[in-house]
Amino acid sequence: MHEEEFVIVAPDYLEIPENLDLKSKEKFLLSQKWISYGLELPIIRRLWREHFKRRPIIKPIHVIPNLHLILKAIESGIGISLIPTYILLNSMQEAKAKVLFKELKVSNKLYIAYKTKNKHLPEINKITAALSIKNN
Repeated sequence: MHEEEFVIVAPDYLEIPENLDLKSKEKFLLSQKWISYGLELPIIRRLWREHFKRRPIIKPIHVIPNLHLILKAIESGIGISLIPTYILLNSMQEAKAKVLFKELKVSNKLYIAYKTKNKHLPEINKITAALSIKNN
């Protein structure tokens, strides 16, 4: 129904080495302080497997189960994390955070689920119509 894209986000002041190969990018990322949404590194682990073909060897410095609060922590210089692009705009415009290695991203598909007997409810139709418009 909707696809969200997660990117690696860091405080705006963090210096990023240029012209790194994939292995060097991984080494750089492993040397950073990570903030995770969960102890099992749910989104981070997916990015690592997709791009580096292995599990990340990361012990997060903080686990914060709220993406908006993770972004605030990044802006405060606490560490880096994966954040969906739809909540980044203000932070990047105000030069509080930036995306690292734009090509290292992962997508997540979101679906709306409801009981078949409820498919004609006005609330369900409004939500599905709004999400369909947003995706087109």
